[in-house]
Amino acid sequence: MPYSPYDGECHVVNEIWDISLNKWIMFDITHNQYWVDEKGNPLSILEIRQKGALQEFCTPIEPGKSLDDLQKIKENNMSSFIYIMKNLVYIEYCDNNTVGESERIYVLMPERMENNFRYVISEKAVQCSPIV
Repeated sequence: MPYSPYDGECHVVNEIWDISLNKWIMFDITHNQYWVDEKGNPLSILEIRQKGALQEFCTPIEPGKSLDDLQKIKENNMSSFIYIMKNLVYIEYCDNNTVGESERIYVLMPERMENNFRYVISEKAVQCSPIV
């Protein structure tokens, strides 16, 4: 979510398009973590959200750490897991690469969730490759 002085629970993360994997990957530079599945594959924000909703395995991990015991890593990072799952109920995207409330903000949320947001987008809109 974009930074807001009115919401102390917002958290900003970055996603990059990995050409070799042909997908988005989330990096949490605040916590120095990225997220992986049970095989150690890096995950996007939407993949993390879906795995959390379906109670499938995913865990944050620090860059450079061994992927040998992912279950133990998940157990040790349970507070990060719960925090990110809470924040992924709905996801906000800035119109431009800026911070603040003056910019147009798009929201991705569950289909049946009531809202009064002005700009709601689809999952497809945030899954596309940036490469044209």
